Amino acid sequence: FGDLVTYLNKLSFKTPPFLLLVKCEPQDDSNNATTSENSDAIEVPLHFNKFSKDRASFEINYWKENSGTAWSERVILELLFYSLNGERWGQSTNWLDESRSICTWKGITCQLPESYYLAVDNEGKYHSGSAAENCISDLSSTNTNNAPPEEEFVHIHDYANYFTPEKGAVVTKIELPSNNLTGTLPSELYMLPYLRLINLEENQIHGTIPTTLGLTQKLRFLNLGFNSLTAQIPLQMANMTFLDELLLNNNQLTGTLPSLLTLLPRLLFLDLGYNSLTGTIPPTFGCMGLIEIIYLEHNQFIGTIPPEIKEMEKLRILGLSYNLLSGSLPSSAIGSLVALESFEAENNRLTGSIPKELFQLDYLETLKLQNNFFGGHLPAFDNDEEEDDDFDSEVPKLEKLYLGNNYLTGSIPPNLGRTLVGLRELVLSHNLLTGSIPEEMADLKELRQFDLSSNELTGYVPEGLSNLIFLYHLNMTNNKIVGPIPKSLCEKLWLNSGHVAMFGCDALLCPPGKWHPFGMASEYGGCAHCYSNLDSVYLGQTSCHSNDDEGVFLYGDLNGDDVLSQREILHLLYLTTNGKLWGEKWKDWKNYRKNECELTGILCGNEGQVTEIYLRGAKLCSGCHANDSLCCRGIPSELGMLSYLEMLDLSLSSDLVGTIPDDIAELERLKVLDLSGCHSLTGTIPNAIGKCKSLRVLNLSKIFSLRGTIPPSLGNLQELVDIDLSTNELTGSLPRTISQLRNLVKLDASFNFLTGSIPRSFGNLDHLEYFFLRGNKIGGSIPDSIGLCTSLKTFDLTDNNMTGQIPPSLGSIGPTLEELYLALNSFSGT
Repeated sequence: FGDLVTYLNKLSFKTPPFLLLVKCEPQDDSNNATTSENSDAIEVPLHFNKFSKDRASFEINYWKENSGTAWSERVILELLFYSLNGERWGQSTNWLDESRSICTWKGITCQLPESYYLAVDNEGKYHSGSAAENCISDLSSTNTNNAPPEEEFVHIHDYANYFTPEKGAVVTKIELPSNNLTGTLPSELYMLPYLRLINLEENQIHGTIPTTLGLTQKLRFLNLGFNSLTAQIPLQMANMTFLDELLLNNNQLTGTLPSLLTLLPRLLFLDLGYNSLTGTIPPTFGCMGLIEIIYLEHNQFIGTIPPEIKEMEKLRILGLSYNLLSGSLPSSAIGSLVALESFEAENNRLTGSIPKELFQLDYLETLKLQNNFFGGHLPAFDNDEEEDDDFDSEVPKLEKLYLGNNYLTGSIPPNLGRTLVGLRELVLSHNLLTGSIPEEMADLKELRQFDLSSNELTGYVPEGLSNLIFLYHLNMTNNKIVGPIPKSLCEKLWLNSGHVAMFGCDALLCPPGKWHPFGMASEYGGCAHCYSNLDSVYLGQTSCHSNDDEGVFLYGDLNGDDVLSQREILHLLYLTTNGKLWGEKWKDWKNYRKNECELTGILCGNEGQVTEIYLRGAKLCSGCHANDSLCCRGIPSELGMLSYLEMLDLSLSSDLVGTIPDDIAELERLKVLDLSGCHSLTGTIPNAIGKCKSLRVLNLSKIFSLRGTIPPSLGNLQELVDIDLSTNELTGSLPRTISQLRNLVKLDASFNFLTGSIPRSFGNLDHLEYFFLRGNKIGGSIPDSIGLCTSLKTFDLTDNNMTGQIPPSLGSIGPTLEELYLALNSFSGT
């Protein structure tokens, strides 16, 4: 390509991200340049158009020297930068800096190919390759473990400014997690021949996994989890024979699990969880003889668990939860997993009995099999004489045992308490267990969580449970247990999230003749009376077995008097919006005994009525997942019972979910309603809001997902001064009824999807000073009557579909009109 006569100003574009560089023929005597149809041509990365002539020449020569199979490592990293929109990265120190070695670029590690580490001798000199091995040997001779102390070695990355690619260092690691990477992965990463680690997790990378990634045969660690990758896992990844860890979790991958992938000889850690993978788990799973950790949860795998897993003698963690697996557990194969520490397969369709072999695994710590279809007696603890020998010793390692929501029958064997002595969490809820609760449960000295709810258990509550000093959650509800509850147990005030301190024994089991949806008093209310079932002798009932009584439970009723006090309503607001994470400023809300008028953000009238709730910036529903209704239920409708409330400000709570409750309409004294910046709210503006006759300020701006139309009932609110509905998804036209609001000073409906035209009757708004409709789809012309709005200061119609002439009446408004914005419309005339 000689002196690059054409250079880059004559490059022809091909499919991005490449350009076509054409070799120019020698010029003839007539000084006319020609290009042969058969002239040499190569594709170069698109960003070559940013190179100097010397840089371009160097890179092309590098390509030629490598027989046209690889670009330089700098070019490949530049491709990565441009492919993943590097200009938007959170951190990109030194990237693209021509004066700095690529080894100094943020997230890039270089090493000498002869050795992973650089040895430092006693004189402070650095050694690599064979010299480093000799140095290491000398240092090791003084170490009893025959391993050099960590401080004697310096990772090459720490000296990246000294050891550059020009001095033999090569790129071995790319680590850019949680760095706002967007775009797709370049297919040229395989041109980094010494790459051993790629960590790009928790970004926004989309598209497919390049098939060429399978050519990075020295790669040992690949983490692309928590992105938006789609399509199937490439079969070519089976060529990555040095791979130790593969993490592709939390993406949108589809298709089946490639059998060839399970043949990777060195694989230790495989995480494909939280995708949409289908098909069966291939029998070749058993070929992963070195595998230690497997996560396949939250996919759509079907079929049975292959018995070939028995070959995984080093397997420590197996996660198969939330799939569609069926059949029984392969008992003999399970018993062969001698290193197993955690087995989770909840939320599947597994059947049969639970193998006793699971409880003979010496290192098993966690066993979660809830929400399946297992039947039979509790495994490994039957008291039949022929089975006693199998379980005559303790199983000290098992800490978590979850077998709830199955079809287990029989009684709870007493020797469970003597065998599983290390148990910390035991969940047997929602089964068909019978008999009494064994006294031997008191032998589980390490127990923290104990759930026996929704079975057919009978008898009394063992007093020995009060000796479990670490126990913090105890649920025995919805059984046929009779009283009394041991007094010593009711004195454990910390039990059940401290509810025992609030409700005493009722926080363990509702007394006979009372009920609660949870079977015990909670922060959502005390136990309610069963008026039609007063003769019941059972504790902890979750219903009254009467349709008339089912609907009378009053959430938030802490004292059980069937009436919500002001304090109970505010406590309900605290609960339904995850008040414990509101922030330090609001921590006093946790104490439900504190008078409501003393709470931060609450203002009361002279007679103690709550008049203001000011929780601006309190981070309502913070820490809750979008679909977790138990964590956040949104604005409670019970707020409508605060009949003296004049201000409700929940603004800037971006995690607050749910809708605006219709019961807001009951607040006839409400003057200010501010929900602005509550980005996670949905739904519509309730038409019933027109009943809030005293409302002066309505701010529902920047909710983003507020839809529907602007309710005409707003015209009933004669006291309204300020309406802000901007930055939502409202549709329809402006209601004519708004023209009835003669006290209105500000109307902002900008950045919605409003259509129709501006009603002529808006000329009646003689107090209107600020009128914003920017960024809608409003058509028609500006009505002449707008000139009657003589108080108007700002009028913004930018970016709509308005036509016609600008009415001369605008000029009659006079000097009060300070700002007029009419751009991006289709007005005509002069």
